[in-house]
Amino acid sequence: MLCHNIFNLAHDVILREVYPYAYIHEAIGDTIMLLLNADFMVKWPKGSAGIALHATVCMQKELDKMLQSFDRDFYARAGISMGTISGGVIDGRTFRVFGHPVHLSQRLMSKCEPGKVACSEPFMEAFRNQNPFPGADAVIENRKEELKGFGSTQFSLLVSESVSQPRNLGRLSSES
Repeated sequence: MLCHNIFNLAHDVILREVYPYAYIHEAIGDTIMLLLNADFMVKWPKGSAGIALHATVCMQKELDKMLQSFDRDFYARAGISMGTISGGVIDGRTFRVFGHPVHLSQRLMSKCEPGKVACSEPFMEAFRNQNPFPGADAVIENRKEELKGFGSTQFSLLVSESVSQPRNLGRLSSES
């Protein structure tokens, strides 16, 4: 039941905050995979880093509230990466995506701390280049740690509370 509630809450956040630019591609246990800028989607390439981070922070904040109602030590972990992925039907009935960014995001989640989002270097490069947020708002902690299957990897932790609404996208939700 908890996984069902997690998915429903995440789905509601995506619809409210970033639809049609992002969607939940897959839920695997308690892990949720978002896709942005796929060929079959509405795209905003110049804002994809801002959209991804905004969606992630909104989901993380709401999930933390829900999870902490069960146990104060529960929190939502988030890992973001960007890059080219592959996709296809691999078991005869389910469309799956896979590739370096997918696996890196999973590994980054294991390094995530409460109230922070673990971000890959490709994501941070897009974040800096797109400049979707006022520079002084985002608190960034740079790290270099061992990640299973990746070796020594540089990544950043963004403090969720320091992330504001993407300024170049306006209000993304349907409430505007």
